[in-house]
Amino acid sequence: MDTELKRKLLSSKENADRAISGILGEKELSQDTVLKHLRPYIMYKFLLSESEMKTEDFTELVKTSIVKASKIDPELLKEIRGAQKCTSASSVAIKKVLVYMDLQRQLGIKFDPEKTGDIETLGDIAALLVEKIKG
Repeated sequence: MDTELKRKLLSSKENADRAISGILGEKELSQDTVLKHLRPYIMYKFLLSESEMKTEDFTELVKTSIVKASKIDPELLKEIRGAQKCTSASSVAIKKVLVYMDLQRQLGIKFDPEKTGDIETLGDIAALLVEKIKG
């Protein structure tokens, strides 16, 4: 693996971990305070730049990350996703699940699978995190 790429990946992981652990350090836990940490977490986790974080739509951010990482045309990604069998998971679904698993592990919480299916925005994730952390 390229040394510069390896350094970038490790740095991004450390920054993502630091951003998400900031949630537990908040004195006043609210959707806004969680979102303040969640946005940079997603940015670092997905290797996106500030300018690529132009939406709150979680699926769009996942797609942007996949396209950037795989360096494929977004239209091709749509074609690939549409051509999959309904029994196989899409790259988008897999990436979402991996983020949910990482959040649960780092924050010591457990999501209800039914609730993660309703997530559309970063605000939705933040609201779910507040609910789970506050218990």
